[in-house]
Amino acid sequence: MTWLDCDDILLPGTIERCIEKLDANPDAIGVYTDNIHVDERLNKIKNGVSTGTGKWSLRKMPWLGGYCENIAVFRRAVIEKYLPELAVYNNDACDHWFRGVLGCEGKFIHLERPGVLYRRHANNASLNEKRTDTLKAYSDIYERIARTHAEHAIDVHVLYCHEPKLWIDMCLKSLETEPVNVRFCQGIAGQVGEARARAFAQGSAKYVAFVS
Repeated sequence: MTWLDCDDILLPGTIERCIEKLDANPDAIGVYTDNIHVDERLNKIKNGVSTGTGKWSLRKMPWLGGYCENIAVFRRAVIEKYLPELAVYNNDACDHWFRGVLGCEGKFIHLERPGVLYRRHANNASLNEKRTDTLKAYSDIYERIARTHAEHAIDVHVLYCHEPKLWIDMCLKSLETEPVNVRFCQGIAGQVGEARARAFAQGSAKYVAFVS
């Protein structure tokens, strides 16, 4: 299974290459490609953010929007059980959540070639997404990652409240390669102590820390 938004263009041979990769790797649940950003007339703007990133990383899935813009082919049996949950997320938040949840389910393979021309225009869903929807998706994903992949000796919580999404993305990216279990938690305006106490209570690792 895969999808293609009606404003984007599939590049020839992409689906076949993805299926070949899946057939050759029965332990993988999906294959994703790189992309090329283009304008409304299909003139190239730049390579997508995932181009050349190499090996897939579970922690990249929630915050790295580029993975949501690529062609990805999934095994149907894995996707179907998540459809009821997927239906509650809006705009790009659903793509962030979907990739993150599937990342907890199993391994993805990076097909290092462009698979789609990703058309940028004023009505892109990514430009009109609600910040609260995306951050809820982030929080849900990190909770699931910590629950299913809590393999480190330290839980680190990241509180979010009113900060710009770009700052939050940069904060999460800085933790990507660290040996920690990330807990992404909603703050409480004017009540940092209560919010931090709730966040510290999450998880069961031997050590705890926070990154604001």
